[in-house]
Amino acid sequence: MLSRIISKTRNGAVTQLSAAGFATTPSPEIHCYGTDTSIHTQVVKATLSELGLSFNKVPVDIDVKMNNYDEWYAKINPEMTVPSLKYGDLTLVNSREIINHLCSEHPDKDLMPFDESRREKVESYLQDFYAKSHYVTAVTQGRLQQQTFYKLYASTRPASTKLEQMKANP
Repeated sequence: MLSRIISKTRNGAVTQLSAAGFATTPSPEIHCYGTDTSIHTQVVKATLSELGLSFNKVPVDIDVKMNNYDEWYAKINPEMTVPSLKYGDLTLVNSREIINHLCSEHPDKDLMPFDESRREKVESYLQDFYAKSHYVTAVTQGRLQQQTFYKLYASTRPASTKLEQMKANP
């Protein structure tokens, strides 16, 4: 029986895996920046949870306070989008890159299959998800803008006939 299996990950890094059980890689300190209204942040948090990794959740309000445009966040992510992930000294700012990096750093959790045909199916699903996720984001953002506008309008003119119309047709 082989004492270890050597596997090449997508980014070319070589990972050594124990034949009796995968060797665990200690993870560095992890900070996940994002908001729960972002589907991409949710996917990253789900990946971290599935991998059983401890991480610090750092809220970034992209709707009302718009913290993603604050100087402190722009230093982390010059694109000023969410999510962002600090993995030790490495900073990643794209959810797909974050997922791929986490899976390649923690192959012992078997979240991304090693078998090429199974891996292609997962990659195909992810590609489809990312191709369609902008529709979900647009719908969610539209609903949030309507709610925000409604709250602002209600606080300034609560007795208005227009307010009653907005309540009837949100």
